[in-house]
Amino acid sequence: MEVPDIVCEILPHEDRGSPSAPGRAPVAVERVLGEGVNVPGENIEIVKQLMDAFDRRDIDALVALATPDLEWFPVFAARVEGDVYRGRRGIEAFLGDLGETWEEFRPMPEQYRDLGDRVLALGRLKTRGRSSGVPVDSPWAGIYDLRGGAVSRIRTFLDHDEALQAAEVTRRCPR
Repeated sequence: MEVPDIVCEILPHEDRGSPSAPGRAPVAVERVLGEGVNVPGENIEIVKQLMDAFDRRDIDALVALATPDLEWFPVFAARVEGDVYRGRRGIEAFLGDLGETWEEFRPMPEQYRDLGDRVLALGRLKTRGRSSGVPVDSPWAGIYDLRGGAVSRIRTFLDHDEALQAAEVTRRCPR
């Protein structure tokens, strides 16, 4: 797969208006050089709306932005139990599982890459265990597959290079 040249730009990340959003860092958006390419693109905007709905734990908004057959492979479930969450019931179950386990669970995307029918988001994950109260800050990445203007699959990672490999992208911008 040939990877186009990419230029990194730092754009301010709007406060998404949710209680968990204040203090988000500026977002680096990678612009692909070429004819007719505009970033942030439509798919990036859909993913940003999905992230906003996730921050608010807004099930109806998440469902509206996803295909009915959405497959969600969260990093912890995938590493521990191999779980996949499907459709609306999966979204409800995943958010319920998060609430039981985590006092705080906040992915914080810092970069978005428009990969055509996929979007790659790279950033940090801030968590705090419900029973331990221990805060954790780790690398985080998400690959969002889109179909017909809606998210059809979400895969998340705790390693940027692993996500880049899964997305079949070569890193060209500084970390």
